Amino acid sequence: STNRTIASVFGSGVTAKFPDCKFTYELCNTNIVADSGCETDTYVITGFTEKATSLKPHPQIPIKINGKYVSSVYNNGEALNNLSDTSSIVFAQDSDSRVYTIGVGAFKGTTTSKNVYKITLPPNLKTINSNAFDYTKFSTITIPSSVGSIARGTFQGNTDLKTINVEGKCASGYSSGWDTVSWGGADDKVINWLGTNCS
Repeated sequence: STNRTIASVFGSGVTAKFPDCKFTYELCNTNIVADSGCETDTYVITGFTEKATSLKPHPQIPIKINGKYVSSVYNNGEALNNLSDTSSIVFAQDSDSRVYTIGVGAFKGTTTSKNVYKITLPPNLKTINSNAFDYTKFSTITIPSSVGSIARGTFQGNTDLKTINVEGKCASGYSSGWDTVSWGGADDKVINWLGTNCS
């Protein structure tokens, strides 16, 4: 992995906010493409170089690094580096985002050390791979309408997850990739299907 400061990474005024924060990332390659879902000649975010605090949150995950698109986030070990229960993850919401995949176990915590209390997913996301949010702490998440599949065990161990908002889809017609029972989360979680004309 390579560490780079976020200066000049963003195109929407976020750079000045936390100019000293750093990401770890690597170029997509054949060794990681299966688990990360990355695309050729793009970068994969593998973590942050320091833990977040209430005074210094993690920076927004960018659209590009050094002119190349970011296409995925990926665990190159057990999880993205330096996540904790104070981590708030926000992906840039630009319409040209090419972060299409959340990799296997990307934000994974453990039974004794849960990760991520809040997350905002990228707008053009297509795939959430298995165990992406194991043992996280957020209580609500919104799934963009662009998402085509959510793997089994996505929210396994996240007993705080009470509300899943699914944009642009209705409950009917989703089986493989949309097995809501197998996602995990709290036993009494509520899934809000926000597509038009849902019965």
